[in-house]
Amino acid sequence: LDLRLAAAMAVPQTGTDAPAAPVPRAPPATAASGDVRIPLGTPLAEVERELILRTLESVGGNKTQAARILGIGARTLYRKLEEYGVHLPAREGEDPPREDAPPR
Repeated sequence: LDLRLAAAMAVPQTGTDAPAAPVPRAPPATAASGDVRIPLGTPLAEVERELILRTLESVGGNKTQAARILGIGARTLYRKLEEYGVHLPAREGEDPPREDAPPR
């Protein structure tokens, strides 16, 4: 499933003549960015894992930037990577979130 197509299909039906709220659109994909295509019926956990790993790849492994793009906290991203068994070294200037830090 092309995620741009999925976003376009996600327009809520209001039952009125009022225009629906605009659907946020992803920036146009370029050959360098690579599209993510996900077959219908793919479990959500697999979709999430693929998007997280592809986003990390697109930012050169910068976990802080990837978390920002994905709209999740750095602690959440680190936890997900641990669940996936993915261990990426911290980049220069990038500190892993502290365990005792309050959630955001």
